[in-house]
Amino acid sequence: MENISQQENTLEHLYVGKLASGENVYDREGGHIHSTVKEDIPKALLTINGEGRDYVQETVSLGGKTWPHFKVTIDKDVDKENLFLAQRVSRKGLSTFIKNKSPDIVGTLVVVLSKNNKHKGQPEGYTIMTAFSGDVAPREPYDPWFDGGYTYNQKRDRQEQREQSLEYWKHHAFIPDEKEFPVVEGTEVPYDTALLKKPLSNPTKDKYIV
Repeated sequence: MENISQQENTLEHLYVGKLASGENVYDREGGHIHSTVKEDIPKALLTINGEGRDYVQETVSLGGKTWPHFKVTIDKDVDKENLFLAQRVSRKGLSTFIKNKSPDIVGTLVVVLSKNNKHKGQPEGYTIMTAFSGDVAPREPYDPWFDGGYTYNQKRDRQEQREQSLEYWKHHAFIPDEKEFPVVEGTEVPYDTALLKKPLSNPTKDKYIV
């Protein structure tokens, strides 16, 4: 118990709150809680039951509370003058961005948690992997995950999911924002959906992920 207490004390500055089921939740160093929802995360956690799950992904509403959402629906014909591709920080490909558009206002936020592993010296409870306003989107088409799979069926399924992802991202874009979705300087290129599936050969890296 003493070792657990010591671990929890060292992570006190990363403590975020508790789940409805009582488990402590910690952020990561240089974490991935989006600024628009950060102050509401303790309340959101109190609506989530861990139920012994190793991985938790919950969409939460907080009694009429709303937040700006920087991923919006696009029409590539109507919006073509404002669309461009660019790299997001620590991502391995190009994402679609749109200029001159205001964020949507939404009444949900998404919280993703991973259960801590005491065998790796982590305190009991969960780590918050990300939290953001809006809804869950599919992986972006360039994601190397789509190239994985151990069997023929798994490989086929992932390629089908990549095509579904590409179709989704042909109709959605991020609004560039310094805090929410910053653009890596110098990576902007004209909008071309053919580039969405291609990973960058030498992606720019940084110390945090957005």
